[in-house]
This record gives sequence, structure tokens and C-alpha cells, in this order.
Amino acid sequence: MFFKKLFNTVILILSVTLLSCNSNQPNLTVGDYNAEAVKEVFSESGIENITISPQSIIDRRVRNAAVKITNRNRTGHGSGSYFSYRGFHLVITAYHVVDEIDPDKIVIIGRDNESVEAKLIYSNRQYDIAVLQPRAIMTSRTAIPLNILQEEPEVNSTLIYTGFPSGHDLLTFQGNIAGFDMIDARNRKAMLVHTYGWFGSSGSCLFNQWGRLVGILWGVDVEVFAVPQAQEDIIYASAASEIDLDAVLEAACHSRRDRPLCQRLERENIRERFDN
Repeated sequence: MFFKKLFNTVILILSVTLLSCNSNQPNLTVGDYNAEAVKEVFSESGIENITISPQSIIDRRVRNAAVKITNRNRTGHGSGSYFSYRGFHLVITAYHVVDEIDPDKIVIIGRDNESVEAKLIYSNRQYDIAVLQPRAIMTSRTAIPLNILQEEPEVNSTLIYTGFPSGHDLLTFQGNIAGFDMIDARNRKAMLVHTYGWFGSSGSCLFNQWGRLVGILWGVDVEVFAVPQAQEDIIYASAASEIDLDAVLEAACHSRRDRPLCQRLERENIRERFDN
């Protein structure tokens, strides 16, 4: 019982330490001092060779940032994630999740029946990506810092996402990138991931093991035999690097001209127009 309590206490301390790390760093590691302290505690207890992975920290962050997206009538839904970026709170999802909703009356649902309205501030229709700006800060969700993977991820690398497939509540899945494919009919390059997906999962954000946003889920594989059949273990996603962050930031500033960041961006835009 002593060892169990000791182990739980150290895990809690490590979790708090890892959560307080700078989110801009691609690697979440335990500092030398903390590592030595933990090693000493386990050594005194007779427990050796303990390895603690940061993956569980990322899993919790991704899960705590997941949201459901719908309209005021709650007819149909998609998934998305709640982010913080340069002082703004944003939600990233698939464009087709919101394309038939009034862009000023999109509803974001968190936990404990919390819901806030949001507006569409950015869309990339070619790659089926949308960015929403909630009108209020969510209290039941914890925004994850937006850190997009800009380079193409490697095949077989592991991704994680949390979404709301079908009528299910919050579910978390893990899978591997199987490859890439050019979807000529949609004029987009797609990332194929071997994991579960179904209607309602659209808009889910896929993260790597360091918490960097890699892709946005927009479809499941459909093969045609005698009749079309959905293959729920292959999903399609667009690369998050297709998001124009400058355009997102400019749109987010429209309602917050008082912020120093937004004032600086406005001055830069004016200077650029005059220079051209």
C-alpha cells in the first residue's frame, strides 16, 4: 500500500511538472532536477527502471479540448478542438460541418451542458478546414495551445484524436498514418489514417505524440463492391499546415481592435498597402 501511494504521488507531481512546460517546445521532458528527485524516491523505495511517457499528458490535453459543433436546433453535429493562439480562443473543425449553418450562429458544445455561440472566421474549402471564434471563453473545456506541424508527417507515425462519432459521447482513438493520396475529384491531397471514424467524427483534430496539430478529419473510406460500403477503419484528413494562420489572426482581430497585437497588425497592413 505504501508503494502504491508513493507511486501515485510521484506520478501526480510529474504530471503537474509536464503540464507547466512551455507548450512551444516540441518535446515534453522532465527536467534534470525532477528526474533525479524521482529517481532518488524510487531508489529508496526499492523500485527501479521506471519510465514515464508524456503520451498520457497529451491524451488528456486532447480530450479536454474536444468539442461538439452543431446549430441552434441541435440537428446533426460534427467534432472539433478548442485552441488558444496569440491570445485568442479558436475552434478548428472541417468546413463541411458548418457550411450549412448561419456563419454567425454556430454552436459549440462542451461538457456539463455548456454551449457557446461562435462565428466562422476562416475557411479553406479546398482542404475542408474551418476556424471558428467562440463569443465567450469556455469553462468546461481547456484550450490547447495551437502548434501546427508544418512539415509532412512520416508514414506510420502515431496520431490521436477525440471526437463524437455517431450518437456516442466523447471517444478517444489512436491510429497510424497509412499513406497519402491525391483526391482528384476534390483537388486535394489527403492523409489516410488507420483508425476508427464515423459520421459525427468529421472535424476532429489529429495530434502527434508531442501535441502538435497534424490534420483535420473530413471523411471515411468508401469502397464499392456490389454496393458502396464504408470502411470505418480508414479515415481521410487534410494537413493542418494548409491553414493560413495570418488570415486567421487578421480575422480574429476584427472584433478586438483594442489589442496591441491587432493594432500592430493593422499598422503593418497599412504600411504594406502603401509600399505596394
